[in-house]
Amino acid sequence: MSSWLFALALPLAAAQDIGPAPQPAPATEAAPPAEPKRPPAELAVEKVNDAAALLSTGAADQAKRAIKLLEEASALDPEQAWAWYNRGVAHGILGDDARARQAYLRATDIEPSLGDAWLQMGLMTLRDGDPARALTSFRAGLRADEDNMDLRVAMVSVLRELDRLEDAEAAAKEGLRLNANWLDLYNVLGLVYIDMDKLPLAEFILDKAVRDVEGGTAHAGIQTQLGKVLELQGYTYDAQLKYQEALRLDPNAVAPLVYLAGGYMDNRNYADALPLLERAKGLSPKDPNIHLSLGVAYRGVGRYDESRAAYDETLRLRPDDPSPYLNIGILLGDYVKDYEGAVEAYEAYLEAGGGDPEVIEGYIKSTKREKKRVERMDARRKRNEEEKRKKEERERLMREEEERKAREAELEAQRAAEGAAEEEATPGPAAPDAGTEAPEEQPGTVPVDTPPAEEQPVEPEPAVEQPAPAVEQPAPAVEQPAPVEEAPAVEEPVPVEEPEPEPEPEPEPEPEPEEEEEEDATTNPWGL
Repeated sequence: MSSWLFALALPLAAAQDIGPAPQPAPATEAAPPAEPKRPPAELAVEKVNDAAALLSTGAADQAKRAIKLLEEASALDPEQAWAWYNRGVAHGILGDDARARQAYLRATDIEPSLGDAWLQMGLMTLRDGDPARALTSFRAGLRADEDNMDLRVAMVSVLRELDRLEDAEAAAKEGLRLNANWLDLYNVLGLVYIDMDKLPLAEFILDKAVRDVEGGTAHAGIQTQLGKVLELQGYTYDAQLKYQEALRLDPNAVAPLVYLAGGYMDNRNYADALPLLERAKGLSPKDPNIHLSLGVAYRGVGRYDESRAAYDETLRLRPDDPSPYLNIGILLGDYVKDYEGAVEAYEAYLEAGGGDPEVIEGYIKSTKREKKRVERMDARRKRNEEEKRKKEERERLMREEEERKAREAELEAQRAAEGAAEEEATPGPAAPDAGTEAPEEQPGTVPVDTPPAEEQPVEPEPAVEQPAPAVEQPAPAVEQPAPVEEAPAVEEPVPVEEPEPEPEPEPEPEPEPEEEEEEDATTNPWGL
């Protein structure tokens, strides 16, 4: 249950009649008359009022100046209770709660009926998370200052915080009997009726404050609680208008910020809820409910680290509350996928006394099953990835092999083309030298068959005139004369048009010298 937040007023020292103000010195050369010596108590009151003016700014540097003035006031009048009270306010502004509490306690020692000092001590205790002790302070203050309506409002709020709703209702009604125009009492009584699910009574008491009490329409708290009643009745749009009106009346009101954010979160609109909650946290940094809601909003927008930090801060501010453990379990199990951490958080929730143990045990079992399922999926995924990697590697190697073979074939074809081009460019068999005389033929003779001369092995000449081709190719058929049984001759016989009558046989010519035959045989470039 959210605690109602009070605006902490800074009560100032009561104005006292301290005599006429000093007159300015006349514009003459005469020395001004000496001021009569003022009592220390009057000087102390003056310093208290000056310090209160500084404290009204809420600034830390002004608070330090105020503390010096208040120490001087206490030195002048040790029994000045307001000096100690305002010292408590100054230390509170500086964040020194220990000294602030000591100052408030000293003020109540001097003046037990100083209800505002009891109020501030109780509020500090409430912020520390101890509502029962805070209630003791408020009741002590009311015993000494029963007409202090702020103390009554604070007491009703703490009773509501402690879920003592009937006692809170009775205390609020008693306060309204004493002062029927105290708007904060109407506001807190409306909250009590909302908690009791008595929405018609809540609406009645809040409408009465707006209708019958001066300033009711301009009270941000009452507008906020009217919006809450409308929201619970299902009038969401009208409720949002009331919350916005409350923020217009008091931009620093925390409750309408939280309620507006809650409406957005109900519709899973975490992006619009988040800035409202961050603004509320800045106004009330020690409210654990705001940090808990921030954790949900951060989770909704995917800012998981900040979500976890908000839950941890909730636990720090309210260690006995098990609800942050449940939210941590949901965050880790459903979003971060840290299943072991989620199980630990659920178990911590049960150990801290969280409700619905059967439901939480179901969460734990389902989280463990999900962990096993994810592990199986991860193993399958890794196997598939490994098989895919191996397949891609095989395909890559095959492509590289095909590319290598293609390059080799291309190079082979290129070499073949270059060899063919060189062969075409190579000249044919060399013609006989002009200086070599062909053997003379006797006119009127015709060739006669002669037995083939015995072939002598001839060594081929060095391949100077005819280079060998780049690749082994068979010699063209046209350039390879078929062997005949006739003796090799340099030239083909000269044909005659008509054969003449065959003459009488003549004696066989003597065979040509072997040197000439050997010489003629070299006319064939292949040595055949």
